Amino acid sequence: GSLGAEAVPSDRPQAEAAAALHARTRALGLSLADAACLGLGARLGLPVVTTDRDWAKVDGIGPVEVIR
Repeated sequence: GSLGAEAVPSDRPQAEAAAALHARTRALGLSLADAACLGLGARLGLPVVTTDRDWAKVDGIGPVEVIR
């Protein structure tokens, strides 16, 4: 069955935003991939869903839903 997920290609502005966010969140132990997910959610105005509670500690990125 389909999860209803969509693959979104990363363009240069998205990659630069992820790199900037990674620099801000490195102290929390977030990876570049974490920053890319958070940044994409912010860019699209959508909540991000995770099991990593540290994602919810990042200010200014939009809603984060911790599911566990």
